[in-house]
Amino acid sequence: FRKTVAEDEQEGNEQARDAWRKVPKVSGEYSVVGPHFWVPYEPRLRPPPTQELQRTIESEWETPMWKLTNHEVKLDTVGPESTYWRLLEATREKARAHANNYGSCGSSGSIGPALSLLNTRTSAEVVRRLLAHGNDTGCH
Repeated sequence: FRKTVAEDEQEGNEQARDAWRKVPKVSGEYSVVGPHFWVPYEPRLRPPPTQELQRTIESEWETPMWKLTNHEVKLDTVGPESTYWRLLEATREKARAHANNYGSCGSSGSIGPALSLLNTRTSAEVVRRLLAHGNDTGCH
């Protein structure tokens, strides 16, 4: 990949290089906006959210996906007041709003089975599914 997008005219592919330049660069740094925002997990996800974390849950749209899995924190044991649960509930509310705007499975503009699950199940069922071992969702 590095050679394909290399700036060196001899090695790189001009079309791939131009496309790569347009891709937004996302920091992998811990505790800053990006996929590792919630690191360190224990002090950020287990307790209720601070005002700063609640604002992030409600309004951070730049990060396409957050990494929430960690072997040190057993997230299936955190309470409903935790940042983790609030984050899941906010995500579920956004998924429901999306589902209401784009229809259900099988219709034009289908949202697919995973989003349909989030839209139609109770919180406990959704969390159980998200924490389940398997190939299509949950912990791997």
